[in-house]
Amino acid sequence: MVIQDQTVQKLMDELDIPPGDRASLFDVLDSDGSGGLAVTELVQGLLKVRGEARRSDVIAVLLSVRTMQSMVRDLEGAMSECQDSIAKLREEAEM
Repeated sequence: MVIQDQTVQKLMDELDIPPGDRASLFDVLDSDGSGGLAVTELVQGLLKVRGEARRSDVIAVLLSVRTMQSMVRDLEGAMSECQDSIAKLREEAEM
């Protein structure tokens, strides 16, 4: 709701924050996923949103995505092992 305020919009214009990025800005700035914004999150996030993406920004995102992919594969393997264990326990219980 705050982001729709004209004063806030003017401040974002002055900070060179692109209008297209403003709708999802809260999600971007809430770096810890807490559902609220600490002053440090707000300041650091607004500084990063300004201007063009740098090569280091793109590389950081790429590395983060690779890490997440690895974590998802590990989770998938663990879940598969759990499913196998559950299936074996069910077979033993039916005997």
